[in-house]
Amino acid sequence: MVSAHRPADLEAVRAAAALGVDFVELDVQRCRDGVLVLAHDAWVLDGRRRVLLSDLTHAELVRLRPRSTTTVAECLEVLGGRARAHVDLKLTSPPELYARPADTWEVAAVRQVVEAVGDGRAVITSDVPASVRAVRAWARAHGHEDLLVGLSLGADPPAPLWRRGLRLAVELLAPGRPLRACDATLVVANKALARLTAARWARRHDLPLLVWTVDDDRELVRWLRSGAWLVATNRPARALALR
Repeated sequence: MVSAHRPADLEAVRAAAALGVDFVELDVQRCRDGVLVLAHDAWVLDGRRRVLLSDLTHAELVRLRPRSTTTVAECLEVLGGRARAHVDLKLTSPPELYARPADTWEVAAVRQVVEAVGDGRAVITSDVPASVRAVRAWARAHGHEDLLVGLSLGADPPAPLWRRGLRLAVELLAPGRPLRACDATLVVANKALARLTAARWARRHDLPLLVWTVDDDRELVRWLRSGAWLVATNRPARALALR
C-alpha cells in the first residue's frame, strides 16, 4: 500500500486523498491547550525567534501562522472514508506521565484518532520508544489490539552524537531489541535500514513492514511489489502508477 508522505496543510491532505492513496501521513504536534496540529517541526518562528509549539495555545499559533495552521481534526474529517490515517507522533509527554500511560499526551492524541476513524483505519508511528510503549499499553488495556503501532528505526532524533550512533548500531544489528522492548506491532524503517536488516526481521517475525521515504522508481517497484506492507513516499501519484 501507499502512504502520502508529510502533506504540509489541509489542501495537501485533500489532494493526497483524492489521488486514491491508501494512507495519508499526518505529522502531529500538540499545542499547550491540547489541540493537535499538523506540523513536522516542534517550533515556529515569531519574527526571528523560535517558539515551541507546545508553549503556544492553538489561538496563539493561529495568530503567528494565520493561513498555515491545520488541526488534526480537520485532516481526519477530510480523509473521511477516502484514505486511512498514518499518524506520526512528533509530540512527547512530560517524563512523569509515562508511569501512567493513559495520561500521556500521545495516548490522548491516539484516542482522538481512534474515536474519529476507528482502529482499522489508522496506524500510529513514533521514533520515541516511550511513546510507542505508552500507546501499546493503552491499546492492550482498552481493547484496541488491532491498532498497529510502530517504532521508527533509522530516525535521527535530537540527542548527543554518541547516543544517536549507539541507537543506530542497535537498530541495525539487533532491530528486534528496541521493537520488543516497546511492544511494537509494526516495523517502521527507513529504506536503507529496511534493506539491510529490518525487512528480514519483520518477515521472520511475521510483522507488517512500513518503509520510508521511498521516491526512486526502482526502489518503489521493489518495495511495493515484494517487500513492504506500506510504503511512505513523496511521490504518491508515481507510486500508484508503478504499483
